[in-house]
Amino acid sequence: MLKLTTTTATALTAALLGLGALSACGVADAKPVPASQQQDGGGDAAADYTYLLTVTDDPVQEPGSFLVDNSDFVRSLEDLVWSGWGTPEATATGTLVADSRTETGEGQVVSYPVKVVVSDLVQGEATQTYSRLTLTATGGDRGGYPATEEFALQSVEPAPPMTDPAGEGSAG
Repeated sequence: MLKLTTTTATALTAALLGLGALSACGVADAKPVPASQQQDGGGDAAADYTYLLTVTDDPVQEPGSFLVDNSDFVRSLEDLVWSGWGTPEATATGTLVADSRTETGEGQVVSYPVKVVVSDLVQGEATQTYSRLTLTATGGDRGGYPATEEFALQSVEPAPPMTDPAGEGSAG
């Protein structure tokens, strides 16, 4: 038979109280804090993982400038100010600068104000990217460029569809 001394009883009580204190460390009703409400200043959680892919496939968020087309001449968007980033359609205002000068100096540089709309989000495994860009001239001399243009953008690979490993929700 175990003889319980005052010292043993005190040690056993302290140990049990310590275990109780440890079990109280986990708060049963604690919920994760959304990214938009965290102390880092927040913002829209979707905006945190939404990107445009540049012509060199670099991901950028709310770029201040963006190269639209680098075929025979350079066309870039400058001084972009965005709203709605992370939503199905984000918009920006800025300036389109089209430089059609050749190496010999022939051609021209044209710049005019534009509205930019990015849309058609493609959801990847960890990020989403806009896959369409629409430019609409809002004034100025376009130098023969169309008033509205659409561009297909590179995007992430779409995430595979979610599967139901338990078979729940399937007819059967």
